[in-house]
Amino acid sequence: MIDAPHTPEDLVSRPGLVARLSRALDRGGLLLTATAGYGKTIALQQTIAARPESSAWISCSTTGGGEAGLLLLALVERLREVVPGSSDVVAGRLAATIQRVDAPSLARALRTDLETLLVEPVVVVIDDAEQLEDSSEALEVVEVLLHADPRALRVAVASRRPLAVRASRLVTTGRATEIGPGELAFSAQECTEVVHRRDGRTPTAAEVDALMAGTEG
Repeated sequence: MIDAPHTPEDLVSRPGLVARLSRALDRGGLLLTATAGYGKTIALQQTIAARPESSAWISCSTTGGGEAGLLLLALVERLREVVPGSSDVVAGRLAATIQRVDAPSLARALRTDLETLLVEPVVVVIDDAEQLEDSSEALEVVEVLLHADPRALRVAVASRRPLAVRASRLVTTGRATEIGPGELAFSAQECTEVVHRRDGRTPTAAEVDALMAGTEG
């Protein structure tokens, strides 16, 4: 994994959620949408750590906000680290014309190259994707990636707010899975573990119920 922000073994284990996210990635695309505090990044990190594929992690908060060209450049750089040679042609075109690049077209070219060249699939994580919501080109890049053949590319997108990406057909056909706050919320057992790690004691059932009610999981 590249640029993952936390160490998964130091975090509360969420095997049920990890299993669901992993099944979704097997089918192709994954869209996680919930406000801050629901553990989207942590859940994705634990999922990626449990999978065999190479992965490329992109945080949109550190890649120039909603700039489509910079998003694509970050993706290419990560992929070149994970699978050397997989995106050299696109990287050259980006470096030469980063300010004038047609990012969606180059994303399609990259997708085609990866579908042709990759022997084993790669997982791409696009975190903090709400940073892209004001850029139609950046959102189109995300759409292009979500439509990749899952035998080559599996894509997870985490956002604090719903994104205007055209993925309804992918969801209908099972090629993409949408996960919202209800499915990301902590269970009673997970809340118990959080309190135990924080306070060094096992909370009462009433304390767990109050915690879950107050935080919606």
